[in-house]
Amino acid sequence: MFIFRATVSAVSCLVVPSFICIDVLFSCALKLNDDDDDDDLQRSLNKLQHWADSNGFKFSSTKTICVHFCRLRKAHPDPQLLLSGTPIPVDEQTKFLGLIFDKKLSFIPHLQYLKNKCLKALNLLRVVANTKWGSDEKTLLHLYCSLVRSKLEYGAVVYGSARKSYLRVMDPI
Repeated sequence: MFIFRATVSAVSCLVVPSFICIDVLFSCALKLNDDDDDDDLQRSLNKLQHWADSNGFKFSSTKTICVHFCRLRKAHPDPQLLLSGTPIPVDEQTKFLGLIFDKKLSFIPHLQYLKNKCLKALNLLRVVANTKWGSDEKTLLHLYCSLVRSKLEYGAVVYGSARKSYLRVMDPI
């Protein structure tokens, strides 16, 4: 499965054969076992580009990337795709709506990023919770909910599908 990030925010829903476009997320589930599958994916991109050109939209090739989502361990070639004649770079991970998606969908990079963000917020809470001049429990609870818990809850439905051993990284928080 591939996700392409592009700069078309006005597209709400578009269906092209073997292509689904929702807002700025384009996904296509194809097995890339041979060149025919690469050709199918390129044809779908060409149809999407034609649709964008005929409806006044423009894709920014500098902001468009391809991530090959696959859990296979053996090495397999990444697709060579073009958008308006410009090659689409294949990347290991991408950030979309604040969530970091890696090619194995393990969410390890996102969990590490989230842990670092939450630890910084917890350090701020430690300063505010000083025993001599710190805030009361009610204020600290409000600060925790707004600074830490909100970060943990955002996207939890998505990254919650990661392995339990990966999610244990978040236990100290």
